[in-house]
Amino acid sequence: MSEKNLFNGNEDENEPEIWDEHRWEEFFKESDRRTDKYSQLLDKYMDHPDRDRIIAEEMGWTHLLDEMDDEHEEWMDDLYHR
Repeated sequence: MSEKNLFNGNEDENEPEIWDEHRWEEFFKESDRRTDKYSQLLDKYMDHPDRDRIIAEEMGWTHLLDEMDDEHEEWMDDLYHR
C-alpha cells in the first residue's frame, strides 16, 4: 500500500474511499513502522552535523532534501552578496 494511494477513492467521481477496519489497521501498522525507523535514525545520528539530511535521505523524504538545498543556496547568496 503506497502512501499516495491511501486516501484515493473513485477519482472519476471525486468521492473519497471509505476504509474498513482492516485498511485502517494496515495504515496504522505502516505509520508505526515509519515512526520506529525515524526514531532509530534520530538516535543514531543525533549528534551528527548532517543529521537532518541523512535522516531525510534514509526516510525517502526527497522533497525535504530539495527544500534544504534551496535554503542553503539562499543562505549562501545572502552571506556572499551583501
